[in-house]
Order: sequence, then C-alpha cells, then structure tokens
Amino acid sequence: MKTLLSNKIFRGLMLALALPSLALFLQISLEFLNNSREWLFFYPAIFATAWFGGARYGYVATFLCVFLSIFFLIPPIYSFKILSYASFIEISIFTLMGLSISFMMGKILSKYIVASEHSEELEKSTEYLDSLLDHIPMTVFVKDAKDLRFTHLNKAGEELLGFDRSELIGKSDFDFFPKEQAEHFTQVDKDVIAGKHVVDTKEELIQTKHHGTRVLHTKKIPLFAKDGNPQYLLGVSEDITDKKNAEEEMMRMIKEEAALKEREIATAKDIFLAKVSTLLSTTLDYKETLNMIANLAVTALGDWCTISMINDEGQFERAAGAHADKKKTPLLEEYMANYLPDQRVNSVNGDSSFYNYQISNSELKAMIKDKRQLELLLELGANSSMIVPIKARGKVRGSLSFIAGTSKPNFSALDLALAEDFGRRAGIAIENALLYSAAQSAIRARDEFVSIASHELKTPITSLKMQLQMMLRGINIEKNQAPPPEKLLKALTSSTKQIDRLTVLIEDLLDVTRIETGKLTYKFEKVDLSLMVKEIMDRYAEEAKYAKTEFKQNLQENVISFCDRYRIEQVFINLLSNAIKYGSNNPVEVTVTSTPGKAIIIVKDQGLGIAKEMQGKIFERFERAISSTNISGLGLGLYITKQIIDAHQGTIEVESDLNIGSTFKVCLPTGL
Repeated sequence: MKTLLSNKIFRGLMLALALPSLALFLQISLEFLNNSREWLFFYPAIFATAWFGGARYGYVATFLCVFLSIFFLIPPIYSFKILSYASFIEISIFTLMGLSISFMMGKILSKYIVASEHSEELEKSTEYLDSLLDHIPMTVFVKDAKDLRFTHLNKAGEELLGFDRSELIGKSDFDFFPKEQAEHFTQVDKDVIAGKHVVDTKEELIQTKHHGTRVLHTKKIPLFAKDGNPQYLLGVSEDITDKKNAEEEMMRMIKEEAALKEREIATAKDIFLAKVSTLLSTTLDYKETLNMIANLAVTALGDWCTISMINDEGQFERAAGAHADKKKTPLLEEYMANYLPDQRVNSVNGDSSFYNYQISNSELKAMIKDKRQLELLLELGANSSMIVPIKARGKVRGSLSFIAGTSKPNFSALDLALAEDFGRRAGIAIENALLYSAAQSAIRARDEFVSIASHELKTPITSLKMQLQMMLRGINIEKNQAPPPEKLLKALTSSTKQIDRLTVLIEDLLDVTRIETGKLTYKFEKVDLSLMVKEIMDRYAEEAKYAKTEFKQNLQENVISFCDRYRIEQVFINLLSNAIKYGSNNPVEVTVTSTPGKAIIIVKDQGLGIAKEMQGKIFERFERAISSTNISGLGLGLYITKQIIDAHQGTIEVESDLNIGSTFKVCLPTGL
C-alpha cells in the first residue's frame, strides 16, 4: 500500500477519481443549498486535483465530473442523454472551464515545483558550501566590496579569532582589531578592490581573542559581479605561527649545528696546522723540508700535490711532490720530471690563489701537451684543484698545487682557506730552511775566506821575512861585511812588492768594512778615463810581461767622467788584475769609449771564463769563480768593484763562457 501511495501516477488517478466522486456526493447531499447549481462542488474538485496531481489528472477529473453531472444531475437523470440545447451549452462551458483550470493549475504547479526544486537545490548548495568552508582548515572570510563589512566567516575563522560569526557579520575590521592593524587590513582590501587582482601577504600579524598574536599568510581575491566590477572580497588566511616557529627553531638548530661543525672544523684545522708547524720545525734541511711539506699536504688535502719553487731566473720549477697512494709515486715522479708547471701555477701571486671546484674534460684537454700527460693525469686523478702561493716575509717563494682525484671529495672554500694557511706555514718553514742553508753557506764562505785571508796575508809576510833573513845572514858587523849591492837591490825590490801586496789585501779588507758601515767616502772630479787607463796599463806592463800576457788597447781620446779617480782606478786595477790572473797567458784587450751620457770601459780576456751559474754570484762577498786552491786572492775585488760602480750610479756587466774568456763592461755617467 505504501508503495502504491508513493507512486505519483496512482496518487494522481486516485485524486482524479476520488475528488469528483466526493464533489458529486456533496452536490447531491446539499442540493437544497446550491439551488440546482450542478457544477458548484465540481470546480473545487478539478482545482484540487490539478493542484496536487497536475494538469493531466485535472483533465481526467474534468471529464469525470462532466460524466457524473450528465448521469446524476442533468435531466433525465441516470442517463447520458442531453435533451436541451442549454444543457449542452452549460456542459461545454463547464468542460472548457475545467480544462482551463487544469491547464492553469498545471502551469502554476510546474513553476512551483521548479521553484521548490531550485530552492531546495540552492538550500542544499548553501548547506554544502557552508559545510565545505567550515571543513577548510584555514580561515575563510568574505567582505562586501563597497563598505568592506564581513558577510561570511567559516568555522576555522571563528576558532582563530575567538568571535562567533554572528558577531562578525555586518561589521568591519575596526570593530574587532586595534586601529593601526585595522587600518592596515583595510588598506590592503582597498588595494585588492582598486587593482582588481589577488594580493598575497606572506606574513601579517593579527591579534586574536584567545590565542594572542598570530602570524597569518593571507591571500585576498576580488569577486566580480556580472558588470565586471568587484562585488565581494574573498580572503583566505593560513595560520603559519607554528610553522614559522618551527622554521625558526629549525634555523636555530641548523645554525647551532653549523657553528658546532665550524668549531669542529676549526679545531681540526688548528690541530692539523699545529702538527704541521711542529713537524716542519724538526728539520732545517731544504730538500727534507720540501718532501715533508708534500707528504703532510696529502694527509689532509687532496690525493696528490706538487711543489714548484721560483729559481734564480724567476721561473717556477718542480721541487717536490707526494701522492696519498704510494703505489702511484712513480707516476707522479714521471709527471713532475717530464712536464713543467703550467700557466695556472705561474699566475699565482702573493695576493691570490687558483681554485677549480670541478675540472671539466675541456679544461683537462686544454692543459695537456701530449697523450701521455693525459694518461698520467687520469691515473693520478684530477677532479678538483687548488694552487696557493708559498709566501714568506711578503715574498712569493713558490706554489703548492693540490689535486683531488676519485678517493677524496672535491675541494671547498674551507679547503682553500686551509690550503692557503698551510702554504703560509710552508713558506715560513722553507724560508727557515733557506736561511739556514744560506747561513751554512755563509759560514762555509767565512771559514774559506778566513783560510784564504790567512794564507794570502801569510804569503807576503813569509816571503818578506825570508828576504830579510837572507839579508841579515849576509851582514857581519865584526868583519864589516854586507850583501852585494845587486843582491841587496833584488831583495829590497822583492820585499817592497810583498809589502805592496800586503797593503792591497789589508786595504780590501778595510774597504769591505767601510762599505758595510757606510763609511766608504768618494771625492768626485772630472777624470779623463783614457789617460787613467793608459797610465795603469803602463804601470802593470811589467807584471803582464812576467805573466806572459800581451796588452791590447783601444782608447778613445777625451773620455771624461765626473767620478772619484782613486776608486775608479781601484775598479780598473781589479778588472785588469783579474784578466791577467785568469787570462791563461792570453792577450787582454782593453777598450775605452763613450756614448751620449756614458763613459764605457771594457776589459776582455781569453782565459778560464766563468760558469753561467756563477756569473750572478761573483759580485757577492767572498765569492770566487773557481776554487781557492787554484788562484790566489780574497774574493773581495769584484764585490768592492760593484759597490763602487753602484755608488757612481753606473753599471757593470759580465759575459763569459768557460775556457773561452770573460768580458767585463763598466758604464759610468759622464756627469752626476
């Protein structure tokens, strides 16, 4: 039964049958009231049927009412005969009225149903939207675009702000927030509406009723009407207070961890550098120091390293190297022996280092000279590199190259800082080793000089003593005897030469002392160098003859220089004496000439010559071109010569080849 009642067609038919039947019953029962108005109760029946059942059931009810009226109410009753024209007209009018009522009520009912359905759908949509917004875990609010008053607030917003939505609807920010904060919110709202675009506020503070100050991430969006103008303002706010606090806590922890890591790295760095300083202080041997630096480097930085030092010519040359894998040492030695330091090494100076986090294939190919070098680099490992200067007392002594291969990670900025510090300590150690080596060399030179000086000073004294003893033996006062005059003359002449030689040696020693103390004085005057040189050569002619040396001279006349005559004579005598001494009995050629602003003296011999590596040292104290056992002298002449020439603002140069000879060229300014 419930199923039938729930069926719309059944209900409509029941209405169409029941209501006309009820109307007939009322019409017959109350005939005395309606005064033969056959249709009085049929109209409400049709109306009700059409209203509750629809137009088609109203049509059914209309025709049923017509049949019932004809059969029961219009004479002759109980038949379907219509005897009068008036009755026919009346039935037709009723039929049209019933159908019209059914049609009109059907239309009204349809619109009502549609409106009801729309209303229900709208109500459901509203309920759904409210439920949806209330389940969003972020604050959602809507404001009227004209007066910026709240029209909606979801449940999350109520919980955050501490206000019931009924308290908020129809009110503005100024009713709930401090004035300054409300003005800020309102200004942002106006910007959204005026600009007709979304405004994203990453962080904004808001005062809440129960939760204190919170941090929100808010997006405000304009909602437009059909005319394109903003009608509402939609706001979506996420409470990021806990997230922000968590981020800040995370950042604090990261910073603390980084600081701890940095302290650990600094401590490890300090320990390593302290160990480096301690170990490097255990030796002053130069080679041993270089090897120790290389081996210490690969314990902390990279897989292998090379040390390049600046030689006397100012060029970088390989000095030492080490590999963390001792099995690859032969490969490294081959690499160092066959391949010179590249441009990157030469570009390092005291203020900068070279750093390459990742060596690319193109860079690797650009730095190689042949296939074997590439093979060696690949076997040694070359993924990352650093080159730092070895510096001491403000001067670059060399460079340290660190290379990371496959067994160690690529270098970082911290590694570069450690490498630079390591390079500074290595520079100090190398400087100490060099100073020690120089001190040892100086001590050896001093000892050799003392030995030479003793020998050189003793030789003329011994000879002088022998000559005097011979003369003393030839004198007998009692017998009134004396050496023959010719023998006495020869002895006195020899003694005078030994005294002169002794005087020169002592004068050289005194000159060195004067130079070191800055007390070597000069008396400048105009000097004809050509005449001076000729006089000295005439003076030494006998000595040259004794040494079987021939003098050749090319003296330009009137070569004038403003100089100290005595000191320039001393210079020329040193050069001429050396030429005779080292000339191997070959001719000595002397030239005096001039160029604009310069007077030039050239002394050329064809003797022993000077090795290339010694040519830069012969002007230093106690340095000699050859062994002291072969040639006499203190080794001070050229040192004194160089100091005198420098004091005259001149220059002295030497060109020499072993067993070919030497040429000394002195240039003096013509005026000071």
